[in-house]
Amino acid sequence: WRENGFLWLTARDERQQTLSALADFGLLPFDDVRPNVPVFDGDIRSARLGGRLGHDYTPFGVTANRRLTLEAEVATDWFGSDVSFSTWRFTWDWQQPTFWTRRWLPNTLDLRVLAGASTGDVPPQRHAALDVAMGPFTPFGAFRTVHGHPYEGPRYAALFWEHNFRTVPFEYLGAWGLVRRGMGLVVHGASGRTWHDGTSSALRSTMRSTGGWHHELGASLILYRLFRVDVTRRLDQAGWRIGGSIEQQNWSELE
Repeated sequence: WRENGFLWLTARDERQQTLSALADFGLLPFDDVRPNVPVFDGDIRSARLGGRLGHDYTPFGVTANRRLTLEAEVATDWFGSDVSFSTWRFTWDWQQPTFWTRRWLPNTLDLRVLAGASTGDVPPQRHAALDVAMGPFTPFGAFRTVHGHPYEGPRYAALFWEHNFRTVPFEYLGAWGLVRRGMGLVVHGASGRTWHDGTSSALRSTMRSTGGWHHELGASLILYRLFRVDVTRRLDQAGWRIGGSIEQQNWSELE
């Protein structure tokens, strides 16, 4: 242990088995339920090593994240595992004040970088996922122009970013009525890709892949300092998406 940091070394002994789906309906109209993906059946014995600088990740973009995480996992027949593979994963989250830094809530740039690689026969239950929109909910850290199942793969890379101008654009326009109502502006974008080298065609058909690089760019209108309307355009192919999310409250700035 260290202040704002954590190191771990663990051993895992798992008996894996594919299960049949017991439900084929979603609670919400936009839920898309798919059959259970077949996984590797057998014993997986592995060792995991990792480290983190910063606090635990807070999802959905509701507050600032500042952390760096590195993880590695190795499974081998030396441990008595029925499958041999290794995975490495990197995650970096950061928020940087940019303009009007003397304000209580300055303009900020948020970044989320994800990357991972693997070797050997990586089972599907060890594939990584890049998040996408959850129906109409389009939070930071997810590809906003697609929804449903996430992108999956044994190798991946992604960059999510957004710059929050807060009420400044409307202040320059003299729209003080909108400023008093907490209206603000955010610009955002994302790029990412998954790779499936060595993955069987049968398994690949059950997973969602980016099929190349996914690029998108958009803007958001902040409403009453709490809600956001996100408008995003897909750049690598045709497509628009309108969704909603929650304005980042930056509780870390108040600590």
